[in-house]
Amino acid sequence: VIAVLFVAWLSLKLLLPTRRVGDYHNKYVLVTGCDSGFGRGLVIRLDGMGFHVFGACLTQQGKRDLEQTCSKRTVGLLMDVTSHEQIVEAFEQVKRVLPSGTGLWAVYNNAGFMTLAPLEWFPLDDYKRMADVNLWGLVDVTKTFLPLVKMARGRVVNVSSIAGIVVVPSMAAYSITKYGVEAFSDALRREMSPWGVRVIIIEPGGFKTPLWDEQKIVKNYNDLWERLSHELKEDYGETFRARGEYINVTT
Repeated sequence: VIAVLFVAWLSLKLLLPTRRVGDYHNKYVLVTGCDSGFGRGLVIRLDGMGFHVFGACLTQQGKRDLEQTCSKRTVGLLMDVTSHEQIVEAFEQVKRVLPSGTGLWAVYNNAGFMTLAPLEWFPLDDYKRMADVNLWGLVDVTKTFLPLVKMARGRVVNVSSIAGIVVVPSMAAYSITKYGVEAFSDALRREMSPWGVRVIIIEPGGFKTPLWDEQKIVKNYNDLWERLSHELKEDYGETFRARGEYINVTT
């Protein structure tokens, strides 16, 4: 039995294509949402491995901190993913830095934010604001930088969420955006296949990052409660109002 298993393992090792990545010093990566959390951590990691990284931050402070932390291989960009003008400006800056004939080995779409509350509490503008960052911003960044990814036969990595697979109460507005990321990524994967571009989805569960800022989440929850009509407050009752404190305790 051991001999059979060894032969099977050896056959797979020899026949399956390797996924090992090398030549880091000649690869260029764009990461969005780098002020904190996963995005910032990824840029620091890639920089340490020798990649050339473009770290897109929402704030000047985030950009400055990132550049001070990393080597000269990392270039900070100021990019609000809800601003097409800033995305195009970042695209032009990236093109100026890239060596002639070189594309992007990867675009890593990480920018996002989350608010928790029952779906009936959210004004339509709040749905749109979350979608502008988590979905439409991701689509805009991808479409803008896609020519550079195709040039390098690279990959697009989109951060979705477990909430893009399963919807739980009070996360409907967030889940809508992540289901959209899943659909966009699946379509993009099929359409980019002729160019050799890979599309990868990452679906994190619950992690303690600044995205899960309990004070901000509780404040947003309570603010939404205060904006409800008297009828809705009566309908939901004290139990739902108190869930804001429950979120604070559990986080």
